[in-house]
Amino acid sequence: MTIRLFLVLLSSLCLTSGHAQRHGAEKIYRKVSNSVVGVYSYHDLQNPLGQGSGVIIKDKGWLVTNNHILGQADSLYAKHNGQFIPLDSLIAVDVARDILILRIAMKPGEKDYKYLPGLTLGDSDKLRMGEQIYAIGNPFGLENTISDGIVSGLRKMPENGLEFIQISAPISSGSSGGAVVNAKGQLIGISTLIFTGATAQNLNFAVPVNDVVDVARGIISAADTNLRLLNSYYQEGLYLAGKQDYDGAIEKYNTALKHLKGREADILYFNLGLAYAKILESDSAIFYLEKSVNSAKGAESLFYIGEMYFSQKNYPVAAKYYEKALQKAPGFTTAQLKLATSYFGMANYAKVVFTIVNMSQEDQMSEPAMLLLARVSLNSKMYDSALETLYQVTRRYPANPYTYELMAQAYDAQGDHENRDICKGIAEKLKAAR
Repeated sequence: MTIRLFLVLLSSLCLTSGHAQRHGAEKIYRKVSNSVVGVYSYHDLQNPLGQGSGVIIKDKGWLVTNNHILGQADSLYAKHNGQFIPLDSLIAVDVARDILILRIAMKPGEKDYKYLPGLTLGDSDKLRMGEQIYAIGNPFGLENTISDGIVSGLRKMPENGLEFIQISAPISSGSSGGAVVNAKGQLIGISTLIFTGATAQNLNFAVPVNDVVDVARGIISAADTNLRLLNSYYQEGLYLAGKQDYDGAIEKYNTALKHLKGREADILYFNLGLAYAKILESDSAIFYLEKSVNSAKGAESLFYIGEMYFSQKNYPVAAKYYEKALQKAPGFTTAQLKLATSYFGMANYAKVVFTIVNMSQEDQMSEPAMLLLARVSLNSKMYDSALETLYQVTRRYPANPYTYELMAQAYDAQGDHENRDICKGIAEKLKAAR
């Protein structure tokens, strides 16, 4: 009887404990989830590079995430309740601690950041081994995923002496920059490291929130001060370039250069050169783009140098740079097309055809490539061939008036004025419809 009573009591206690844990997780989620966002990085062509998480730490739109999410990106966006919001300025950065603090751009129609409440900050110096914690982030883009665990350890990294919180709560790729909170819903860390492999399971680490507070207050090492300024001006330059204020971007990039102090900044040189290219200041554009040709942006740097020479109608030199870009990135189709266009400018029609044919199969050929082939046929007085190509273009891409203008030229050269006038009429209607 005593044993049976003990088992009933034990079962009741276990059920109560499990219910309390579930209730605690639900309460934490309701309290914290609206302050955790997705963070998405893009390069200058707006192609996605990576994804992580971020945490709102002030009611002023301040967002903390991991610095490694920035990487080689040119712009960052926060995703909150399905909406993408630009991160418009950098507040602070600490590369060694992997901390990046930015401000979210004010949403149109909003006067404050009340829709993005900041989390209450805890004290990571008071953490206890075995303390209950919760991790909320966006693993693989799955917004606001919550997991629970305990503080498994407080670790100091031997290579740099920095401290991290080891947690048992499972986190995955995309969770970097997410919130780690205690049982009161207070932020005690930022998810940052995951060790994986055959001999490593569930080894997850977070940056202590007190380190985040230090960075936010500007309490960083003197060695990082110039790097913080460099990143700050660089981010402001990217923001202005995104708004097509290239003169303003150039000013910010040049200010960032003053804080290099011997550091390599290929990405800065690339974006500075690109900004000069956008306003057609060729000499300055080429000067800075040349500095980044051996970087990860090398192919794009060579391409934009080619663009500068192409804008000057110096087609032979432009072609050389497009060729160099293709040596670094053989699948760079935009460079292939511009190389073919440069050959067209030199009236080297055989190379135009060879370059385009080697770009793609005929049934996958792009509209600009097909139109360039048609122009080669027109200039070579092969009017039937030009019309055959142009009719293929109209079947695949029917709304381009330029196609019908070229057809009108071909019919006019053949003396077929009736079809010429029909094509001209179609071209005019398509222009008016735009």
